[in-house]
Amino acid sequence: MPSSQFWRYSTLICGLALMCIAGCMYSFRAYSGDFKGRLNITLSDLLLIGSLSNVGTYLSAVPIGAIFDTFGPRVLLVASVLLHPLGYVLAWATTHYQLAAPARTAALMYLAIGLGNSCILECSVVLYTQNFSAKH
Repeated sequence: MPSSQFWRYSTLICGLALMCIAGCMYSFRAYSGDFKGRLNITLSDLLLIGSLSNVGTYLSAVPIGAIFDTFGPRVLLVASVLLHPLGYVLAWATTHYQLAAPARTAALMYLAIGLGNSCILECSVVLYTQNFSAKH
């Protein structure tokens, strides 16, 4: 059976990998011009899409924290596995298929991405603080 040190540092490495995945949301600016052109939307619609990903990440921190305290990290990690890729796949589908309201649909998808990010970040940060003392 691996030692507690092994699990502590394994959690650190996995958490860092998850945080890198969550950080993909911040690359929206890199492809936002193509996104705007593909969907044929206005700049304010594009800004709404980008903003909702941040809203999903930061305004959901308190309810996500309460869920973490009640159910633990597994529930949030399952939620992030569902929300994060689902948001990106549906945002991709928005750009490749004709939808009635592509800007609103994409905005909701980026909200889902933000919620998935919040789940990832909450689990990573709380588990780090539980596994490592202040002297580290």
